Amino acid sequence: KHINNITWSTEITAKINFLFNSFKDLESIAISDNLPTLDLLYIRFYNVYKEYIYRDKVVFVFTDSTVFSNIKKNIEKYKKTDFIFKSSNMETEFKHILPDILISDNKITIKKSMNSIPLEFLFNYYSNKIDDKTVAWIISRMLNFACYLQYNNSVYASFSLRNLYVNTEKHWLKYIGGWWNYISENDSFSMMDYDVISCIPKSLLKTKKDTKKIDLYIIKALALKLLGNPMA
Repeated sequence: KHINNITWSTEITAKINFLFNSFKDLESIAISDNLPTLDLLYIRFYNVYKEYIYRDKVVFVFTDSTVFSNIKKNIEKYKKTDFIFKSSNMETEFKHILPDILISDNKITIKKSMNSIPLEFLFNYYSNKIDDKTVAWIISRMLNFACYLQYNNSVYASFSLRNLYVNTEKHWLKYIGGWWNYISENDSFSMMDYDVISCIPKSLLKTKKDTKKIDLYIIKALALKLLGNPMA
């Protein structure tokens, strides 16, 4: 059909073949982890887990049983937390961003909206620098949530490009990953993601105790990163 534009048609065919083969690779990985391939968009790989991103959920598959056992304890601790809604406005603001977590075998599943994507994808799409106005509303949502956590004597300690999912249409953030780092007041940290440790002063890390400043230090560093500031 495109004999008059061989260069273009060859390029498009190569892209289609590349995408098809890429998905076949994802499919084989998903099947090996006993997960469905329907609506699977992407897989991200980390040291101790794989993150399967679907249209309506995210599934974390952990490969180390010892790590998963510790993570499960932290998740169960989060699930037992009785988050207090000060008013009906507070409930409207925060209830939809708190995760609905399901634990089974070596997997953690968290629901999300169809239009939510990892903040990391948005950041990469804009070549590692997002415009000021977009960063302003993203950071304002994080600070609102940090205030809510402080009111509930909790620390999330996981604000990062990979753990936050953004819905640009509704200006929502969803806190998907990192809930295994969550601690309540007076708890000690049992684990922390590598990409947030460098944001926190060593004096705070040495205590290994909950402090409400930790989330604010992480958000500050993330704001600089989103703006493309090399000091991030």
